[in-house]
Amino acid sequence: MLDINVISFLGFDLLILGLSISAFLDLKVNSQMTNYWRASLIFIAMGYAFFAVVPFVDRVLITCANTSIFAAALALGLLFRGWNIRISNRLVFIFFVLTVVFLFLFEYTRTHGTFQQRVALVMSALGVCVIWHIYELIRLQKIEPSFFGKLLTAFSFLSLICYSIRIFVVTRGSDPSGIDLFSENMISFATRWGVMAADVLTFIAINGYYIEKSWASEKAAINSQLMNAQQIIKLNKDLKNADQLNSELSLVLLEKNRILTSLSSSVKSSRSGIMASTFVHEINQSLTSIRLNAEFLLAVVDKPPDEIFFKSNLTYLIKDVDKISEIIKNVKRVFHNNPTNFKNVSIALVVQAATDLVKEECLIKNIELKLDVDPDLMIRGDSGQLEMVVLNLLNNAIEAVEDQNTKRSIAITSTKIEGKTSLSVEDSGVGVPIAAQEHIFELFRTSKNDGMGVGLWLSRAVMENHRGYLMLDKNSATGARFVMQFQEAT
Repeated sequence: MLDINVISFLGFDLLILGLSISAFLDLKVNSQMTNYWRASLIFIAMGYAFFAVVPFVDRVLITCANTSIFAAALALGLLFRGWNIRISNRLVFIFFVLTVVFLFLFEYTRTHGTFQQRVALVMSALGVCVIWHIYELIRLQKIEPSFFGKLLTAFSFLSLICYSIRIFVVTRGSDPSGIDLFSENMISFATRWGVMAADVLTFIAINGYYIEKSWASEKAAINSQLMNAQQIIKLNKDLKNADQLNSELSLVLLEKNRILTSLSSSVKSSRSGIMASTFVHEINQSLTSIRLNAEFLLAVVDKPPDEIFFKSNLTYLIKDVDKISEIIKNVKRVFHNNPTNFKNVSIALVVQAATDLVKEECLIKNIELKLDVDPDLMIRGDSGQLEMVVLNLLNNAIEAVEDQNTKRSIAITSTKIEGKTSLSVEDSGVGVPIAAQEHIFELFRTSKNDGMGVGLWLSRAVMENHRGYLMLDKNSATGARFVMQFQEAT
């Protein structure tokens, strides 16, 4: 029996060492295995090794062997609990205390007790550990069901059954004082072999559980990579579509800018019809003055010369000619098409250029023109197009107040709040009817008998082209108030 026991212990020890290879090689990578698993492998391998060399060294190694087996069972309990919750330092301390207590208890039983008492002590202690194992494994199955988790539970039950059978068989044997580990009968030996086999099967199932988890992790990583690859393919398709759409959008924007430039010129020309009466009045007034002065000079050409009279009339002639030249210069500047690439423009100069064209009309119609524009404010854009927008708003304001019997006024105000530059044109008229407010910026919408319904629509388009906007302030207390917000100069 001695040779058979030694060979069986060495055989099971080799199986445990084989399982230990993967556990300790796994230390080199980001392992899912824990040190409790490695500790249990070390303890059980030490236990079988101690059993194998007992006949050749000293009987005291039996105490070391059984204590190692018990420590391995406790380490497995910590391992299974660690799969459910975090292991506390207090529980680890209890592990060491129980191991030391078992060591002294078994050594006392070895020196003062019988073989049957030693078997009952070891199997009972291991049985309690296995009951703990089963409890933790059942908890794990509720949280994370798996095939090897169920297999571990089954092998734990098998170990508990083997422990119970061995206690029953050994304690029922005869001559308690003359039997030991290496001289027990075949039935008792078979129960011990069954216990060892159940332990090894448990360790194999634990290794399988880790392989299952590793495979599940790899599968999840592969699925994630596949999903990422599919997303990348989809994104590439979307990028190709986006590139195509961007190309088409660029063409549309180029066409929009071309149409906008063309419409700006067109509307500036059409605005000449609206402003014709003002321009004609100013030019005719100057021409009439020139004609009167010329007639005076012609009438007195044959009379004795009057130097003061001649100088005075010639001065008037020069002023009238300069006035006509200034009017034409201002009109030319408004209708002139600047390049589409924007530059920094003074908002005060834009307003000044537009108001110069209507100030005479405001004087004639008794309209007070109030300007409160910061001369240091700079905006980014095309001055000609922006002058057209301001001029269009001014003409609309003039038409809104010119028939009023009360005080007539138009206020142009600039503001800069939180980095946003705005210019408002507000009149003292009756305001825009509520029914018309929602459609006032639509193309060909007009409330004028001779209007085209293009001015406000184009003005908003120009502002949008400048990355700004034009809006009607619906909360204005008096009259209509239009607000232009500009892109700041860089």
